[in-house]
Amino acid sequence: STRVRSSAASDVYKRQFKALILFAINNRNKGNILFPHQSGIFISGEAIIGENCIIYQHVTIGPTYYGSSSNMGSPSAGDNCVIGAGAKLIGAIDIGNNRRLVQIVLL
Repeated sequence: STRVRSSAASDVYKRQFKALILFAINNRNKGNILFPHQSGIFISGEAIIGENCIIYQHVTIGPTYYGSSSNMGSPSAGDNCVIGAGAKLIGAIDIGNNRRLVQIVLL
């Protein structure tokens, strides 16, 4: 097994593998959200996340503000949703309740 012995190397290792979840302070979630793999998650302040949702690593839930887009706005996920690793939910889409999105889906 590999061991990190020096304190400088140890500090680099710790910084490399810290969890990163960017949750806007004005986010509208209903609560009880589970993040099993806490790395590279961004959730917009305008997104709505339902209750008892599971969100895996490298997920982006964000708005679209392009002028002529019919998809302008932010996504919403209903209750009991599972959002798989690498999923990108962009724009005004509604996932609904009891849905599962597999990894690396772009909506």
